[in-house]
Amino acid sequence: MVLLIMVVAVSYIQAVLRQTKADNSFQLGRRSNQTEILALQSATDSLKTRLGRQEVIHAESLLQRDKLLQKNVDSLSGIIGAQEQTLIKIKKNAATVKPAAAQNPVDTEKRHRELLAYYTKKYESLPADLTEYERKIAISEIRLETAAKYSLSLAEFNRIRESQKFKY
Repeated sequence: MVLLIMVVAVSYIQAVLRQTKADNSFQLGRRSNQTEILALQSATDSLKTRLGRQEVIHAESLLQRDKLLQKNVDSLSGIIGAQEQTLIKIKKNAATVKPAAAQNPVDTEKRHRELLAYYTKKYESLPADLTEYERKIAISEIRLETAAKYSLSLAEFNRIRESQKFKY
């Protein structure tokens, strides 16, 4: 009987030890999983934050690009409008201008000198701090204005400039 009680007691102790070992393993796995979950959540939050920053940077970049494109479109629209008005004036003046062949060669030379002096004066009055793009646009406007003032087509004005070897 004592032997039977001892066998039952040893079996009971082994069962309790196995159960305790299983519970400890379960708790250890649970803690390990919780640590892993916290690390993954931290990494996910970090990635979400970085993604949010990148979205803000991208949105700002697009906004800046859109502003620059709109500025260029507005600038080009203004230039086109000015050139259309100049073209209309040139067409009106072309109907009233005498043919160049009928003019005296001395008068033509004098007129060319006046025209080039006016153009040079306008060119030299440009501010020095213009960007390359702004300088090109300003020179184009000066050429159109000079051609309109002297009732010439832009092609004729360019031919006169080239004959005098103007580089600007």
